[in-house]
Amino acid sequence: MIEGTQIDSDIGAVAAEPEAAARAGARILAEGGNAFDAAAATCMAVPMLYPDKTGIGGYMMSAVVRDGASGKVWS
Repeated sequence: MIEGTQIDSDIGAVAAEPEAAARAGARILAEGGNAFDAAAATCMAVPMLYPDKTGIGGYMMSAVVRDGASGKVWS
């Protein structure tokens, strides 16, 4: 198991190794963002807090896909 920090709120939970990154995601949720917004904020905060654990370029890859026929959305 990997140790980390979990921040709970009334509308969701965010887990990340650096507590500050988890709090960034939780704040996005608290201010009306959705789960994808919170995940993106958390993932973007991690390289700032742990640059030594980031690959070359320090990028984050994410995507949201919408099926045109059914309208189903996932990430």
